Amino acid sequence: MPILLNAYKQVAHEYSFDIAQVLVTLKDLEDRRRFLNTKNTVHRLLRAGITPIVNENDSITTEEIRVGDNDRLAAKVAQMVQAETLVILTCVDGLYDRDPSEPGAALVETVSDVNEFLEVTKGVSSLGSGGMLTKMQAANMAQNSGCATLIGNGEADRPVTSLLDGTRKHTRCVANAKPATDWTAWLTDRLQMAGSLVIPGAAATRFAAGNAACCARTFSLSRAALSGATCCTSMTRMATNAHAGLPTSPPRKR
Repeated sequence: MPILLNAYKQVAHEYSFDIAQVLVTLKDLEDRRRFLNTKNTVHRLLRAGITPIVNENDSITTEEIRVGDNDRLAAKVAQMVQAETLVILTCVDGLYDRDPSEPGAALVETVSDVNEFLEVTKGVSSLGSGGMLTKMQAANMAQNSGCATLIGNGEADRPVTSLLDGTRKHTRCVANAKPATDWTAWLTDRLQMAGSLVIPGAAATRFAAGNAACCARTFSLSRAALSGATCCTSMTRMATNAHAGLPTSPPRKR
C-alpha cells in the first residue's frame, strides 16, 4: 500500500492536487454513527480540494468482519458522497450476456435491471478481489442512490475519461429515476448480513410493494436466527432481493 499510495501522490503532484488516504472497516460503514463520521470526513476533504483515496483497513480486519471486495466498498463511498457516476475498472470491456470466453458472447451496453444478468456473473476478475457478480451488486447499490455505474476495461489508455466521454465500449448501469433517500440507502444496502431469511413469494411481493403490515401475518422471525437490528434494517431489501434472485451479500467462508 505505501508504494501504491506513493504512486497516487506522484500523479497528484503532477496534476497539482492533493490526496488523502482514508482507511475504513466494515463497522465504519454499517454503524450509523461511524458512517456519518466517515461521511463528514470525506466531505470536508472534498470541500478542501483534497481527493480522498478510500480503502479497507486490512491490517485490523478479519475474514468475518471485512467488506472483502472493492466494488461494493466503492458503491458505499458513491452513496456517501452522493456521486452521479461510479466507475469500475476490470479486465474485460464490461458485462457480457454469457462467459466472455464463450463463442458468441455479446457485450451488454446498457443495464436497467441487474437481476437479469446475475447467472452470468460468477467469474473472478484478475484485477481485483471481486468478480462481475460483486460489480453488479455494487451497481445495484449505486442505482438505489441515483448513481449510474460504468464498467469497463482498466487496461486501456485514459481508462476513466474514455469511459466518461463514451469513446470506447463499456457497460452502463443506469441510475434509478427515483433514488432512495440517504437514510433508506444506508439502511437497505448492507454489506454483511447476520443471517438469511426465506419467505413465500407472495410475502416478498407485498414487501416490495411496501405492504409490510400485511406481511407480518404471513410469517414469523426467530430472534435467535437474526439480530433484531439487522432484521429491522434489512428485511425489506432482503425480501425484495430474494424475490428477484439478487444476493444481498457474498457467502461467508466456513
